[in-house]
Amino acid sequence: ERYSGRIGSMSRRSGSNPLSSWVRRRTTATEISTPTHRITVASRGSQHVKRPTTFGAQHPGVNQVKQVPRRVSWSRYIVESKVFTTFTTLLTVYALCGGDLRLLTTNEPADIYFDGLTIACLIIFTVEIVLCTLGKDDYLLSFFMILDVISTVTLVLD
Repeated sequence: ERYSGRIGSMSRRSGSNPLSSWVRRRTTATEISTPTHRITVASRGSQHVKRPTTFGAQHPGVNQVKQVPRRVSWSRYIVESKVFTTFTTLLTVYALCGGDLRLLTTNEPADIYFDGLTIACLIIFTVEIVLCTLGKDDYLLSFFMILDVISTVTLVLD
């Protein structure tokens, strides 16, 4: 038999049922694959038939769902939340402009408050680096981690 992408394009065998030959001609199949399931969608005119199958027999080990440790899932949840992202963005703006703002608007007695805010930024940015290392798969020793570490270390100079 010859197969050319459509199930209906298969050549007829001699003596086969004409009805099954007609069904083969009118049916196209599409396979949708995910890491754990394969779904074959056969469409006959306006009908769609879904036949889910698992990879277990064909691909051993693929069906196993990997359990993510709780510390990783919580770290990922915290780092990717909008509140945490907004908060660290505001702290980044302060870290960039806070020293200049302090010099322009206040006198020396107010320096202790700005120093406390800078120490808080240093702690929060360090916590962010640890959470990103735990929660993101490709963060450890990446370009962004190196940038985060360098920028956090430079806060010590302020």
